[in-house]
Amino acid sequence: MNGPAYDSYGEEVTRSDIEYDERLRGICTECGEEVTAVTVDYGIGVYEYGSAREVDVKLAQVSPCCEADVVDEDEYEEKVDQSNDVEPDQGS
Repeated sequence: MNGPAYDSYGEEVTRSDIEYDERLRGICTECGEEVTAVTVDYGIGVYEYGSAREVDVKLAQVSPCCEADVVDEDEYEEKVDQSNDVEPDQGS
């Protein structure tokens, strides 16, 4: 990064913010695989506002396979159970 970078909330982002020491491990909510999350930048990157040149950074930890949320096994099981509890349409 050249110069300061800021997240969507206006907070400065440092290299230590990008390089997490603790990787999130769990289940990918999209495909159900056990994964270790990766850090992805969803920010818009370099932009100019008036005469100021800034960098927008929006970091998120997502699954490497589907770029979906990573949750623990209990939370994943709960989501699967909720999706199976949907009642069929009874009509009018």
